[in-house]
Amino acid sequence: MVITGYVPGNEGTSEVVTKTETWCRYRQWYDYYYSSGCRWSDETMYGNYYCCWEETTTETISTSGDAYFIVQNSWGTQWGEDGYFRLALEKSGSGPCGMNLDGAWVTGRAI
Repeated sequence: MVITGYVPGNEGTSEVVTKTETWCRYRQWYDYYYSSGCRWSDETMYGNYYCCWEETTTETISTSGDAYFIVQNSWGTQWGEDGYFRLALEKSGSGPCGMNLDGAWVTGRAI
C-alpha cells in the first residue's frame, strides 16, 4: 500500500445535530382506562396495539477527527474507491492498522 495524499479536514470545528426519534410500546391493560387510549399525556395511539411518543435529542459532534490519508491499494480498481481507500489520521497511540508503529518511506538519489 502507498499513501498518495492527505486531507487535513476542519480541525477544531464542531456541529450541533438535533434528531427526533419515534418510540412505541405495546398498549397495556391500564391504557384502556384513558380517553386518549394511552396512559401518558405525551403518548398517542398508533393502530389498536401501540402507544407512541417522540424523543428529541441534541448532540454536539466534533469534526476535528475527519482528517485522513488517501491510500492506494495493490488489489486493483475494483476494490475500494477505484483502487484507493481512506485511512483516518490518529496522532496518538499505534494509529490505524499500526501505522504509527513502524513507518517506512522511499528516498531518491541523484543520478
